[in-house]
Amino acid sequence: MTINAIAPTASGNGNWIILCLLAFAVGNGCQKTEAPDPAKQLVGKSVTIQFRRDALGSAATIPVPPFTNNMNGAETSFTGKVYRVDGNWLIVDFREKRVWVPREVVLAIEEMLPNQDKPKQPG
Repeated sequence: MTINAIAPTASGNGNWIILCLLAFAVGNGCQKTEAPDPAKQLVGKSVTIQFRRDALGSAATIPVPPFTNNMNGAETSFTGKVYRVDGNWLIVDFREKRVWVPREVVLAIEEMLPNQDKPKQPG
């Protein structure tokens, strides 16, 4: 009977289906897949990192534009070249130093586009 081949029997002939399902679950179904980190595409590129204002101690009651470079004379951003993106860190080359920036303090990252960040000269 075909039912005996699919369902487990007293002699255990149908246990192969259970084994196949377990093998599939262990081999494919239970693997955790992670989405690629979009920040990794910034490695080697020049960027301006805007810091969260509260992380700088300057959470104000007045509106602050997200892309301002200073607030009350204090810098709120810096520009450098992304060296590596590693877990919770952005590692950026800045003024001949390597700076490790915790991702949790980043408000925004501005990527410099080639040939679009310079105004055209009249001519």
